[in-house]
Amino acid sequence: MHPCERLIWDRRKVLAGFGIDLRMETHGAHLLWCHSQRVAEALKTEGPPIVIDDQRDSATLRNNCRVWMRLDRVRVVVKATAYCPLSLYNQPHCDMTIHGAIIQQTMPDPPTGKSLMPLTADAMMKLAIGFGYQYFSRYDCLKAEPLADRDIDVFFMGTTTYGMPTIQWHRRRMVEELERSRTNYVLATSRSIPYPEYIQLLRRSKIVLCPWGIGERTHREMEAWLAGCVVMRPDTSFATSWPDLYRRAGYVRCRPDWNDLRDRLAEILPGWRDFVDPAARDMILSAREDEQFGSCFSHLVEQSA
Repeated sequence: MHPCERLIWDRRKVLAGFGIDLRMETHGAHLLWCHSQRVAEALKTEGPPIVIDDQRDSATLRNNCRVWMRLDRVRVVVKATAYCPLSLYNQPHCDMTIHGAIIQQTMPDPPTGKSLMPLTADAMMKLAIGFGYQYFSRYDCLKAEPLADRDIDVFFMGTTTYGMPTIQWHRRRMVEELERSRTNYVLATSRSIPYPEYIQLLRRSKIVLCPWGIGERTHREMEAWLAGCVVMRPDTSFATSWPDLYRRAGYVRCRPDWNDLRDRLAEILPGWRDFVDPAARDMILSAREDEQFGSCFSHLVEQSA
């Protein structure tokens, strides 16, 4: 079972309270909730209308999903983030994403962009925002109140090796600029740190760098908001989510090429607490409540009717 499917299945009692009878078998079902990895198989046989769960890291829609969205049987495509405005889906992409295209414009030797299959207006109407990362159990350890005193100025942990040239360049530029900064930073360009140790480093950090990855959203900023850190990342207001965290003023914007990173750090660190967004933490914690999950899921079911 895919982790996104597990999230739903584990909350079947919650959904029952909203009048949703969740079952593993498809016989007699009124609606088939299907992860994007299983859609091709599901379409081989006749059956009920389909909701495609495509809550991958990025808001992007791959060509196979764009084809499925033209089918009457496919009623809703659920994304954890969606491009805003929706017309961005028909703009040139690079490395299959809009944020890749934004990075491409800042690269000295950029890769070639690519346009995907056009998305029709009717298909766009099938897009819906789902429930995102906040329900993963990994966030349970961040319910505690954030620490007041911090001894790490800047923290980043994450890979800098990608099969996507734009993202690899974007992340490595960030590392270059951080290493030139006169700050007390912790940098781990791998995922080798055990998660409990990583969380402790996060809670001790004032600023957490949250570059784009495969998607425009990452676990990193969610964890940083919950830990009471200043989140620094490129402007991601072209993506909407639930809760709508990326179009708010709840993080410090920087250039996609990180040329302004050292100046931004020098500006923020003396009064870093003024740049923390406690409202983002409250929004994430509120969205994790069972009532909120049930309401979101039932709305998606209604939209597919």
